[in-house]
Amino acid sequence: MLEILSKLLGGGSGDGEALRRISTHFAKLDKYQISLAKDVAVYVVRDTGSSVLSTLSTQGASRHWRGVGMVWPPSSAFKEVFKPGVDWSDGQLARLGDVIAALQPLTANQYGIMGTAKSPDWLRHALAARTPRNEKAGDIAEIVRLAASRGLGADIVGDIVFSPDPITTAPKTASTCSPASKPG
Repeated sequence: MLEILSKLLGGGSGDGEALRRISTHFAKLDKYQISLAKDVAVYVVRDTGSSVLSTLSTQGASRHWRGVGMVWPPSSAFKEVFKPGVDWSDGQLARLGDVIAALQPLTANQYGIMGTAKSPDWLRHALAARTPRNEKAGDIAEIVRLAASRGLGADIVGDIVFSPDPITTAPKTASTCSPASKPG
């Protein structure tokens, strides 16, 4: 099945699993426009077809995506995408952030997304998709690389790392974290 999907998506260069995971994650978009999930996967994985972002940023696509039921926190929704087996490049993570930002533009006071309005939506979404709930954007080296991949500097990295996000900086209390449990 994976070989067939890879061939349909134009695969064969070792990115078939990444294409499958992204296409599967965004499959519900196919009800809005035929093969939109495939187009999203090809953009994210291969950096081809950036015009898909124009389609995703329309009110219709955004409304459809939000109407299919969102999962909170974002890292839960992307659990299957980021399970072991695919080495995601910084460019692929940035493009995934582009896709999510097109479908779900952040509001001024977006709850639970690290960083502030000073940081670009794509970066905040990409990190939220990869970072388990109640954790800061973990690997600072990854944040620096991801920001640098788009020419962003230390000010943006600092905004992500030190932002007063209500979820990731809330003190853990007996009601939110018992000694026998681990957040996440």
